[in-house]
Amino acid sequence: MKNSILVTAVFISLSLFSGCASNKIAYRKPPKEDWRLQKPAAGPVADAALPQFETHRLSNGMQVILAKENRLPIVAVEVYVKAGSSSESYKQAGLASMLVDMLTKGTKRYNADEFSERLADIGTSISTDCDQDSASLGLGVLAQHTRPALELMADALQHASFDREEFERLKRLRLASLKKRQGNPSAVGKDVFYERLYGTDHPYGHAVTGTIAAVEKLNVRDLKSFYRANYGPKTATVVVTGDIQTENMLEQLEKTLGKWKAKAQPRATPDDVPANEEGLQVYVVPRPKAPQSFMLIGRPLIRKGDPDEYKLKVMNAAFGGLFSSRLNMKLREELQYTYGARSSVSPLRGQGVLVAGGMIKGEFTVEALREALSIMTDISEKGITETELTFAKDALIKPLPSYFETVEALASAAGTLATYDLPMNQYELVMKQIRDVENQHVSLVAKDALMTSRYTVVLVGDPELISEKVKALEGARVVFLDENGQEL
Repeated sequence: MKNSILVTAVFISLSLFSGCASNKIAYRKPPKEDWRLQKPAAGPVADAALPQFETHRLSNGMQVILAKENRLPIVAVEVYVKAGSSSESYKQAGLASMLVDMLTKGTKRYNADEFSERLADIGTSISTDCDQDSASLGLGVLAQHTRPALELMADALQHASFDREEFERLKRLRLASLKKRQGNPSAVGKDVFYERLYGTDHPYGHAVTGTIAAVEKLNVRDLKSFYRANYGPKTATVVVTGDIQTENMLEQLEKTLGKWKAKAQPRATPDDVPANEEGLQVYVVPRPKAPQSFMLIGRPLIRKGDPDEYKLKVMNAAFGGLFSSRLNMKLREELQYTYGARSSVSPLRGQGVLVAGGMIKGEFTVEALREALSIMTDISEKGITETELTFAKDALIKPLPSYFETVEALASAAGTLATYDLPMNQYELVMKQIRDVENQHVSLVAKDALMTSRYTVVLVGDPELISEKVKALEGARVVFLDENGQEL
């Protein structure tokens, strides 16, 4: 009985809904008034509140960066070590990222479960990260638990157990992730791209996560050897932000991380890559029946802190760095080849890259490439408009204060300064550098930066849709590769 009543009620509700849906909705048209035709003026620009960083040294030489933010009783602790994937060889690709993950998998005092429980007791956990230039460990905690948090962080950094069973478990997870990665066209394309761009002998010529062949051969001895060579007070910086007092914090750091004794020294900065003098290089990785293609265009460009860095970033914002950029407006809005195409300038300690691309409808892959190259040539030869310049500068300056809204964000910002040896007032300098960019500066850097003959292109997609069209590209050297980057 109850079920029949319920069914009847649902039927009546659906009938009423259907009846309402069939009626036309009457939209109210606003009256024609002159003020509605005028775009409202923008409000005043909010004052930029940039952080103030303090720098200190512990007795063992370890750099300390502090930033006070006392509105909430919370603290973030981050340790940055100049030991990213550029510190490992191609044959041991993935070692740096696995090493930093292993630091939280138990110490000589606590096994992995006990270490995790000690962190949970103070309401936190340690996160790890690794990129080309650095590895990091971080945690956030209530201010009252700062001391035990520092003790556990110091224990992980100085006394990791490198347990064989934990390493084998982590290794299995990494291999499973890498095998899954093989099914991702953009991941495959990026791996091939960086290997071809830099070469396997270069520190930036392989993925941070490594390769299946390399990870399969890694063992605990490799971890220990990499740790001894790269981890120590001379290669690390500890950043503490939040509800802190300088003298008290330095005292706590001295009692924990100040005891760290190790001989590791920072690695040399990676060399520049010889400029491509052979014209446009196009590498095609066939993926039969793929409905979309992955397209990546790029070249090595500049180091972090280069005097032209923000001139290039302003140029890039107009080219492909913003939703309203030429690249996205052309490929997405006008031609509808993609849901989105973007570009970025990513300086590193060594020579970072300018890259552009996205996922493209398979049948329009080569057409999208032609359009992207055409936009690059146009900006290289003619520069950008004053309207584009103003919009690009505003888009880079106005969001800057929002990057320091949390104590974790403050710590991350300080970590960038430490990784790239930048001055503590770098963010003030950035705002000035962007404001000072003029159209003539953009034109000057664009002339070389967007010269298409210097670029490398990777296309991952259906060969039936790509092969013949790409061979017709004028002035391009086209090479077909398998998903491991080997020539077909």
